[in-house]
Amino acid sequence: MAAINNPAPMVNSAPMASAPRFTSTPIYMKLDDDNFLQWKDQVEALIEGNDLLDHVIGSRIPHKFLENGEINSEYQRWKKQDALLKSWLLASMTKPYMTRMVGYTPIKFGTGNYSW
Repeated sequence: MAAINNPAPMVNSAPMASAPRFTSTPIYMKLDDDNFLQWKDQVEALIEGNDLLDHVIGSRIPHKFLENGEINSEYQRWKKQDALLKSWLLASMTKPYMTRMVGYTPIKFGTGNYSW
């Protein structure tokens, strides 16, 4: 068989604007009493690398409703992404920490720091 010299077609790997973005990269170290700094370093890198920091600090949350009273589709996408991120973070914790986080709502500080 002769080799084909045609390059593979280019595929746009950028996420669609309408689809929630989410990493499939797992955090291998689960948060426990002895590894917070290492866990935090992994989590921060993945959150920032996936452009999800606004979900942690509470910035850029779209309005839930449009001026005409309809539900904002940007808000719906943001809410789905937020739920995926929350699930991913909870899965990166040992059971005692996961139990402590149930019902927790992150607090945005005026300085832009986030609560971890």
